[in-house]
Formats: sequence, C-alpha cells, structure tokens
Amino acid sequence: MLRLSPFATIAMLGICISLLLLPARCKPRAEETLFPNKPLEWQRLDIGQHKLYGLSGLKPSSMYEVKVSYPGTVPVSLHLEFVSPGDEPSTRQGRRLLDTEKLIFETPADSISFCSTSLVRVTATWRGNSWQKARKEDPLLFNIVVAPMLFGVPTEVLPHAAIGLSLVGCVIWGTFRRHPIWPASVLLESFEGKDR
Repeated sequence: MLRLSPFATIAMLGICISLLLLPARCKPRAEETLFPNKPLEWQRLDIGQHKLYGLSGLKPSSMYEVKVSYPGTVPVSLHLEFVSPGDEPSTRQGRRLLDTEKLIFETPADSISFCSTSLVRVTATWRGNSWQKARKEDPLLFNIVVAPMLFGVPTEVLPHAAIGLSLVGCVIWGTFRRHPIWPASVLLESFEGKDR
C-alpha cells in the first residue's frame, strides 16, 4: 500500500482542485440568458461594473438586435459588446441611440455554436452629474431584450408601419377618386360653394 506524507497529500489535493477550477477561469460565464422577444426586466448593475448575458433560441441566418432601456434621469452610458471566450471583445455592427448602444448582428448558419460561444457584455459608466449625490452608489436598473429583425427593421415596428402605410393609402385613394369621399369631399364642396 502506498503511503503519502501529509505534505504530498495536501499538494495532490491542491493540484486536483486547481484542475477542476481551471475551465471556470478560462471561459467567462453568463449570469443570465437572453431569448428572442423575452425581455429580462429589473436587471441590476453597479456603475463601473459589467454583466454577461448568454444567447439562446436564435434562428440560423437571422438578424437580431440587443437593446436596453433604463431611466433617463440617471446620467450613465451603457455599452454593449460581444465577448468570445479566450478572445478580446469584438464588437459587431451596432448603432447608438442617444447614450445607448444597440447591438445588431446576424447569426451564422450554425447558430447553436454561435449561441454557445458568444456572450453579450453590458457595461455601465458614469457620464455626468446628478442632483442627487448618493445616486452614484445606487445600482442601475434596466431591461434588456433580443429582438428579431426583418430587412434591418425590428419586427415589433412592422405592424405600426403597416397601419401607417394603409392610412396614407386610404387618404391618397380618397383624394384622387372621381367622386372624392370625406374629408376631401367636404373641402371641395366648401370651395365650390364660394365660387358661385
């Protein structure tokens, strides 16, 4: 039977524990997971800190937009970026709306491996003065969502655009008919009555 000294036993135990913890140090872990059209609400983030979000349920070869909303009374700036394990953070195509970046990306054909290796990092930085002195110590509350896009337009906007276009079409159709209908008919009748 092999008999180890106490020092050798502690050394072996230390090596085993370090080998178990090694993968945890190599790959950053997501604190929450984002699914399309399912917002995560009331997320807390300390100013100057960052939070990681995983992605899941994305369709292959589709466009998505990661966006955040937070109170405008808090003078912070939120930055969104992709983080790949073992690599430097790489930002894909995005845009800024006021002080918030929106992250726009297209999933590759293999969306499962993309979701398993990509993380979204949200970082909050202080950018001004607040009339409340203790505001800097308070955590920022925000909502975050992954929204699908169609032809570069968020799909949540498409019903509103369809209603707007149909109203414009109705006004144009009503104006250029042979016998215009209201409101154009009322205006034409009032003008014709003045000419007589």
